[in-house]
Amino acid sequence: MFGARRMAEKLTINVWSDSQEERAVVRSMLSILGSSTGDEWCLTDSPSADLFLLGNSSTEPRLVPGRSRVVARFLTAGESQSDENSLTLARPLRAMPFLDLLNEAARRLRSMPVVQAFSLSIDPVLVSQFKPQLVWAQTLREIRTSGNLRPFALVGLDGAVLALINLSRAAISSSYGVGDLHTHLKTNFARFEVRSVLQWEQATQNHAPQSLDVLCWHTGSSLSEWNGLAPWLNKNEGYRMIGWPDFGSIGTDSVGIKLSALLAKRSLTPLQLCAGGDVSFSQVTGFLNSASLCGLLAHVPGAQASMAVRQTAPPERLSMIGRLRQKLGLS
Repeated sequence: MFGARRMAEKLTINVWSDSQEERAVVRSMLSILGSSTGDEWCLTDSPSADLFLLGNSSTEPRLVPGRSRVVARFLTAGESQSDENSLTLARPLRAMPFLDLLNEAARRLRSMPVVQAFSLSIDPVLVSQFKPQLVWAQTLREIRTSGNLRPFALVGLDGAVLALINLSRAAISSSYGVGDLHTHLKTNFARFEVRSVLQWEQATQNHAPQSLDVLCWHTGSSLSEWNGLAPWLNKNEGYRMIGWPDFGSIGTDSVGIKLSALLAKRSLTPLQLCAGGDVSFSQVTGFLNSASLCGLLAHVPGAQASMAVRQTAPPERLSMIGRLRQKLGLS
């Protein structure tokens, strides 16, 4: 799955050429750049590289369909750049033009929509009927776990911006209320795009930010109504809480409070949580989906059944003589 880029992850270059010399020159140039732009890029053989630098080659590059990327090419001797929007490099390769290319490629990559490619292993009928909702839930999870703190725009099928998310503040800004926004997203969500902090600040001038956890909680509960446990969770694995839900923003949720308290004490599988909390499995799946989307749930591999909450047997009813002996300390 391709989600938002992690901030610590380097951008990658693939030099596609029959000449190994061109690849060696690019590697040397990256090392020369050192601690500046060179630290943001690395050379790769992967067809999912961010920047493809095309040289003289007898074969077509193996590009990954649908992958956000930038393509540049080496100019042949005496050739001039014909399109001002295309990226090119003249031979022999020099440091400043190469540095300008990397900076421009990074700028274009940041402005591209982030491509979502989900492999859905559920019934085809459900996919056709509910795919937008599942894609939205998967995307929300990707955003929250990406490590990228830049604002994101949530874009609908018609290209309209439905909301902006700011992970550094765990907030969302939209002209819709959370309930209406959730309805739009589960039926009309298309993609998310990176935005600037300035665009976030401009959006919040018109629409006060709201808690992102509220939207995550609604999304997780709704997902469980038709899909049960989210695809990224497993009913045979254990989970525990690593934080407490913001019920002040989410609202009163007595089941959520009870299950949060159980998972704060020990790791439990969904079925163990169902038995320990004395609630239905659908309530457990809704809670786990929501807690996961809020980033409050930790996976504990190989949870054992012995960790289940043990039910305390009701005390045995005593006769009058038995109660008297108990009071006198004789039993």
